[in-house]
Amino acid sequence: MDEDILIEIQEKETLHWSYRNYEELPQELEHGIQVQDLYMKHNKLKKLPNWISKLVNLSILQLHGNKLQELPDELGLLLNLHKLDVGCNCLRLIPTTIKNLKCLNELNLENNSLVKLPLEFGLLTALNVLILSNNKIVQLPNTIGCCSNLQELHLQSNNIENIPNSIICLPNLKLLRLENNKLLYFPAIVFFNKPLINFSNNRSLNYIPYEFYVHLTDIQTNWMNSLFFRNTHSYFTCGAIESNHSYYNHVPNSMVEFLYCGKKIAIILPETLKKVLWYKNNYNHIPSLREMLLNVTYKHTPSANKTLYYYEMKANHLPKEIKEIFINGPTAKCNHCKNFIFTECIIWVLPRLLRCTVCFETDILTVVYFCSTRCINLYKNEEYVSGNESDKLSTLLLNWIRIK
Repeated sequence: MDEDILIEIQEKETLHWSYRNYEELPQELEHGIQVQDLYMKHNKLKKLPNWISKLVNLSILQLHGNKLQELPDELGLLLNLHKLDVGCNCLRLIPTTIKNLKCLNELNLENNSLVKLPLEFGLLTALNVLILSNNKIVQLPNTIGCCSNLQELHLQSNNIENIPNSIICLPNLKLLRLENNKLLYFPAIVFFNKPLINFSNNRSLNYIPYEFYVHLTDIQTNWMNSLFFRNTHSYFTCGAIESNHSYYNHVPNSMVEFLYCGKKIAIILPETLKKVLWYKNNYNHIPSLREMLLNVTYKHTPSANKTLYYYEMKANHLPKEIKEIFINGPTAKCNHCKNFIFTECIIWVLPRLLRCTVCFETDILTVVYFCSTRCINLYKNEEYVSGNESDKLSTLLLNWIRIK
């Protein structure tokens, strides 16, 4: 054993061992039960030893800029860990035992090779900051909505095509970064906490839900005072993505197309929508009994964090399919009665005027959701009573057809 290292470990609670070209953790550290902060940035570590679980008082673990290819299951035994930085490594998977880190406030996983996260990620209920930028993530687990204390979520520069509906329910979310992804659509329900959202450079995104548009143009959110639409919102307008199925990696469950500005345009709706209808005067649609039961059950869930409530529910208490629907959360809200929409709805596609510091004035494609024909008729009556023709959404409707 190196006596100098052993003395340092025994005398100090904070160890600054960054930039030392270590290829493995010094064996002497196994006796460092009193060590609270360990800084080992920019070394050459390829793996962590199993005995790391003996560092039971560890609060900060900085391993940024090493060559780690995996994390041991024993990492989940560091129950006092508050900050973990394993950014700029070669990680492909995160162990499921990470769920045990109940005190973890900040987790940095940027610049790795992660494709997905474990479902157990949602049990990190103390997490405030989660950094996942510059990975290869395609989809987040629905359980991300369980992280009720999450304030910052950094997802830029991944391959994300959609974000779980459960994210909108995060009560403390202040910042959501989604730039440089492959987003096809946004959740159709407005985020509860109105976070600052950056979604520039998502070239597959050619429309937004109408509710999101309303909040986007609310001056109090200050969303319009930045370049958060750069290289994205030009695709909302007359230059919207033309109907070309080969443009997408796969044809999603819900795709509709229509003529707009002389072009055939395709937009992709949330995959959870299994039945999407176009409003017709001679057609009367009412929600199915299943849809109504989903809405009533979810609305009366006896918990503020509904995602966590259903995730922790025992398997025999609810059919698996229904449980997954509730963990993911509702797809949209009816624009009139505000009931939740899960799998079926009527939609309106229409352009709206957008003013911002980037494009000044331009049309943007939006989608309005209704649960029934009755709600549409009531909404149109309210429009008629208001008397302001320029605000009547029903006069702007675009005819569309369902592709799949």
